[in-house]
Amino acid sequence: MEDKCEYVGRTKSIKQTAIRHSNNPYRTNLELKELESNLTYEQARGEEEYYIRKYGTLNRGNFTNNQIHGISYTNPKYDLYMNAACAHLMSYRIGSANQSDIPASLMPLI
Repeated sequence: MEDKCEYVGRTKSIKQTAIRHSNNPYRTNLELKELESNLTYEQARGEEEYYIRKYGTLNRGNFTNNQIHGISYTNPKYDLYMNAACAHLMSYRIGSANQSDIPASLMPLI
């Protein structure tokens, strides 16, 4: 059976996040998986949004899922965060993944 991602978030402490989720009836049964580590703040903000889009977890009708975007499209730092995420994702995927993996909306602004 394939794993299904139902929620994406960023945290400084997986342990504290596990405690918060265990106290949330909608997220208590979720298994936490670390996708990335040692990111800058800007990379973390952008990658959270990237993974919300990639896994399609934005769903206000299901409280297990993300209820809001990781970054509002109106956030003045939106491009900064998304460019940081794109640069990081591209840097470690070169040679191991296709750039088509990265949506056009995440490609760096030059």
